[in-house]
Amino acid sequence: MKFFKETEKAVLVKMVIDYYLVERTAEKMVWIPKSQMHDGKLTGWIADTKLADYARGEAFADFFDAEGNKLDVERKSSKRGDKAAKAFAAEISRTFGKLHFA
Repeated sequence: MKFFKETEKAVLVKMVIDYYLVERTAEKMVWIPKSQMHDGKLTGWIADTKLADYARGEAFADFFDAEGNKLDVERKSSKRGDKAAKAFAAEISRTFGKLHFA
């Protein structure tokens, strides 16, 4: 993996923002702290934070090194998130279980 620039504490990567509703993309060079990379993967938190810092409107982003290799984003599920998803699914089931269509 080769970066555009590298310091002791951070690396410079290219972020490609895809504004999918208007079919437009934009490129930004962003510094990523090395503490937010594990095994060559970006943490989900830093990817979301950088996207929020630079994107305007509905968008998602991919990150690339200097050789054009896409950097993976590490997404971890949390027990809290799993519990919330189960609660939401149960609520949807209760709501739609009560509906009757003729």
